[in-house]
This record gives sequence, C-alpha cells and structure tokens, in this order.
Amino acid sequence: MANEKNLTPFKKGQSGNPKGRPKGQSLSTLLRNLLERQLTTKDPVTKRKIRKQIKEHINLRLTSKAIDGDIRAIEVIYDRLEGRAIQRNINADADSEDTDFIMQFFGMNGGLEKPHRKNGKKTPTLKKKVRI
Repeated sequence: MANEKNLTPFKKGQSGNPKGRPKGQSLSTLLRNLLERQLTTKDPVTKRKIRKQIKEHINLRLTSKAIDGDIRAIEVIYDRLEGRAIQRNINADADSEDTDFIMQFFGMNGGLEKPHRKNGKKTPTLKKKVRI
C-alpha cells in the first residue's frame, strides 16, 4: 500500500531527478560511429578492393546504382545535393487567367480530350479528370 511520504510533492528547490538524464549515446551518435568504421570491399565502379569508411561504401553503391540507371538512386542523389523539389498548388498563387495559360501550355484541358468536330461544332469527349 502507498505510504503518505511517497505521495507528497517534492520539496521546494529539490529535483525529482537529481542526477539528471542518464549519460549515454543517442541513436544518431551510435549510427555516426558505425558509419565511420573502416570496411574492405570491392569498388562497384572500378571493381578493385578498397578500404574506406562504411559511409563512403554506401555512397559508392548509391552512385553505382545511379550510373546503372536506377531512377530511385538518381532521385536520392539529386534530393541530397539540390534539395527536394517544392510542390506547389498552381491554383493557390495564380488567378484564373494564369491557370488557363498554364493548362494550355502543358496540354491540360480540364480532363477533356482534344475536341472532335461534328457538323462544324466542337464536341468534347471526357477522358480522365485532371486535378490541379
């Protein structure tokens, strides 16, 4: 059963954790230390044995995949070097005249295919709705 001493709040100026947070390494520190270890493997580009840090091996592998045409590897490299591309909603910053111009420029005509002519009149047919 609980004792009344245990249920009272701390005295003024006294910490509930006098020793503070226990010292130790965070996950990111442990990972950084691991990535800085040396490793001997075969260079995926030159095919020779090399001894480098693990993080350098990872970069070589990623670069090798990008050279081989792996689109995801290329995206990762460019995202790291240039920063991720900003996605914008064109309707948020543009008035209707700008939106019409952008849609015409990129061939987006509100989900309609090119108009067909029937008896000299344009008769649009539905294709797939384009969300903007």
